[in-house]
Amino acid sequence: LTGVFVAGGLARLPTLTDLSVAHNRLTSLGPDLPAAMEKLNFAHNAVAELPPLAHCKRLRELLGEHNQLGALPLPLPASLAVLQLSRNKLGSGGGKSSLIDLSACSQLERVELADNALVLCPLLPADAPKLTRIVLSANRIRHIDGTDGGGKIALSFTPNLSELFLDHNAISELSEALLLPLTSLTSLDASFNVLADVPHVLGYMKSLRRLVLEGNPIRPSALAHS
Repeated sequence: LTGVFVAGGLARLPTLTDLSVAHNRLTSLGPDLPAAMEKLNFAHNAVAELPPLAHCKRLRELLGEHNQLGALPLPLPASLAVLQLSRNKLGSGGGKSSLIDLSACSQLERVELADNALVLCPLLPADAPKLTRIVLSANRIRHIDGTDGGGKIALSFTPNLSELFLDHNAISELSEALLLPLTSLTSLDASFNVLADVPHVLGYMKSLRRLVLEGNPIRPSALAHS
């Protein structure tokens, strides 16, 4: 398939819950995607823009790695559980308009947005008890505490977050206030950022099994007192 994928009559199929058009040469998915969809896979195409998805109230998986997306159609369905949009151009527009707002997606389980152009941390839901994995590797994020108008990671309402990938960004601080609520965290990758200190609170994170801090300008004194 090449060019625009026109769903056309598919929108009238009440039983179509899984639609995959991955590994084609599509530049657009066109309008009128089936409302009953629970899974949409358009990975490995050249899609630059998605049609509105708010009417897909059962959508649980949105899989679109390796495309040309610069933004997402908002609002996203509240039912969304898996968002995999690594290797796109999200955030390339810059400014507040590039903020990815996931605040309505309380069913989120995995968020994977690596290899984009994000400057602002995504805005996460106020309650995400099922969220276990966040991947924000290889972006341009500087803050994960919301001080720049972006979202906040390490939230008290993500008690089951077990994997957090922040590598290859421009993050200068991992504060205790952000890390302390993550009692279930088993893997933290903050390599290749600009961290000068090792947060003292890491020593109290009893579930942590994997910690990667390579490629940072960490001071020797910070290691001695961590």
